[in-house]
Amino acid sequence: MRAMSFVVGLVMAASFGGAAAAAGAGTAREDAEMMPEDEFSWVTYTYEDRVGLDLETGGSGEVTLQEVDLLVLPIYMRKPGWEASVGFGFRWNGLDFSDTDVEDMDLYTVTLPLDVVHTVERWTLWAELSPGLHSDFEHLTGDDYRTAGMGLAMYAIRTNVQVGLGLAYDSYFGEDNFYPLGGVDWRPKDDLRLNLVFPRPRITWAPVHGVLVFADTQPAGDVWNVRDADSGGEYDLKIEGLRSAVGVEYLVAPHTWLQVAAGAAYDRHYEVRRNGNKVVDSDADDTWFVRAGLMLR
Repeated sequence: MRAMSFVVGLVMAASFGGAAAAAGAGTAREDAEMMPEDEFSWVTYTYEDRVGLDLETGGSGEVTLQEVDLLVLPIYMRKPGWEASVGFGFRWNGLDFSDTDVEDMDLYTVTLPLDVVHTVERWTLWAELSPGLHSDFEHLTGDDYRTAGMGLAMYAIRTNVQVGLGLAYDSYFGEDNFYPLGGVDWRPKDDLRLNLVFPRPRITWAPVHGVLVFADTQPAGDVWNVRDADSGGEYDLKIEGLRSAVGVEYLVAPHTWLQVAAGAAYDRHYEVRRNGNKVVDSDADDTWFVRAGLMLR
């Protein structure tokens, strides 16, 4: 009930924030006949089925994960060769533990991504700086603050093929770390796009106008600063993992797509501490997940 009321509230908030973003950004993007451009705002809900965990005490337990992810662009600017935006991101992760003495957790990520894109001849240069809070919001300190960022250069070797290389710094893989970006974005046909750029490759097929069929993979980890309710101390809660899904998107209004997807959550790892001691430091079983939401393109 806690999660569902939270989801409803965020969807209502996103409907207003997303409409403002679509009014500003949608007019700056041309409609494609079959294949739309990348999403610029969204709200999604994800449910991961219960998985088993090994406890440091020698026992075992289980955890269920729910997630709401929201991004809107309250500020969007464009002029020839340049695009810039200021976004607002909000993500809630709810962890429901069972058969353990670990309490259920509500984890929040609030970000303000600042993006600049410069296009010159065959080059597209993209830079992002994203300060934010990763916390349970029980007690905010400087340890709750993190700054992520990335830079990516894409070069069009043909009108329908781009290759790219870049560098990112964030905690999507369960640690604050640098990692490379790169790959190929190829559109062999008007109704097919192979956007094979790490770490979020996606294949999209548009069988008819207003319908997209896709397969994608995304990192599904993060790090949060959490306050221990018993000792008052603080520690990092870490989740690592990947999600691969197949899904469908349907155009329900101008620039607005309804997405439904399902797939596998795998390579999961949870680390939870209490009073400075590890309570959970375990690989989790592979499981299934479902995702639904609205995407603005």
